[in-house]
Amino acid sequence: MLSNLLSYDIHPAILPGTMSSRMRVTKGHTRNRRSHHAIDAPRLSVCSNCEGYHLRHRACQDCGFYKGKQLLSKTESQVATQEAPAKK
Repeated sequence: MLSNLLSYDIHPAILPGTMSSRMRVTKGHTRNRRSHHAIDAPRLSVCSNCEGYHLRHRACQDCGFYKGKQLLSKTESQVATQEAPAKK
């Protein structure tokens, strides 16, 4: 079989059914690439009004304040949290 392949001038490293090892990605390279795929914890800020935690650049869901100004009334903020659609 090898003599037939050599008669067609096919390089012995590219035999049918063998894998090419020069393009292989090692475990170390794969793990280094995936080292940045970890999920980070959400960044939280402290509300200046009620001292509760809220997501950055968003109004506090407890009191409706953002940067010392009231953006949502208390009933609006409570309704917004209660009406959030549940994921199925």
